[in-house]
Amino acid sequence: MKYLNEYKPGENFSGIYLVKTTTTALTKAGKPYYGLTLQDKNGTMEAKIWNTDAAEIKPFKALDYVSAAGTCVDFAGTVQAHLTQIRVAQPSEYNVGDYIPVTPADVKTLSSQLDKTIEVIEDPHLHELCENLFIKNTEFRAKFESWSAAKTVHHACMGGLLHHTISVTSICAFLCQQYPWLNRDLLLTAALCHDIGKTRELTQFPENILSDVGYYVGHVVMSYEMLTREIDKIADFPEELKAQLQHCILAHHGELEFGSPKKPMISEAFALAYADLIDSKMEILRSALENAAPDAWTPYNKWLENYVHPTYHA
Repeated sequence: MKYLNEYKPGENFSGIYLVKTTTTALTKAGKPYYGLTLQDKNGTMEAKIWNTDAAEIKPFKALDYVSAAGTCVDFAGTVQAHLTQIRVAQPSEYNVGDYIPVTPADVKTLSSQLDKTIEVIEDPHLHELCENLFIKNTEFRAKFESWSAAKTVHHACMGGLLHHTISVTSICAFLCQQYPWLNRDLLLTAALCHDIGKTRELTQFPENILSDVGYYVGHVVMSYEMLTREIDKIADFPEELKAQLQHCILAHHGELEFGSPKKPMISEAFALAYADLIDSKMEILRSALENAAPDAWTPYNKWLENYVHPTYHA
């Protein structure tokens, strides 16, 4: 199959893809059209169907696998498909594995790193907290290791949540070596737990969209709530330590406008917010460069607020 990131403006579009989302809207002239998000394992592409009454446009809905054809155009620096034919594909025509993005990292290695991180947490209360959440709760662990970290922005793939969590935790471990006055046990625990609410905020693949509670509450608050419930199961958990850990979770987006109910007020909260930002931005950058033409500037990236260009090393 031809993957969506391989198409260029001006090319014919043809293939079987997953319809991740679909909407109906009106043109300025009041004529209805369809807006679609198509998906394969390498990413997504926006598509439009302008002539919704055409005989070649057969009924379909979100999460259908469809056979579609049309042309590719440049829209604001990105490739968009204008479809003139579409029908629901038969199961024999496609392999589901071609349409579900999976983390390129080795999940078994990431899982082992999670266990090793818990092993080095010396504070008995924090160690018990992490063991209860990630070791003893096998149902949650399986869900955590398979979940996505986002809809589209970064680590938006199966295993993405685990990959992002271990990346952030590794950055935090380095910061503890560089700045030994940080409370390592507190910071590593906060790093492991900072996004556990994503397992409730996002739905399972192939859908991978915001759940109702994800819209209403969001993963920052849900991570805080889930962590608080686990803390309250542990006898004599120190109140000050509980408040510090809760604060790290609530402040891990760094700024109020980025969705943090609190701005960082302790060193570990600052360190976690910076680590989270570094990993998310670097993954956005990697993805942008991976999908760019060789030796060419990428389209404007709203998450990086700039154009970016690959570098080469002899």
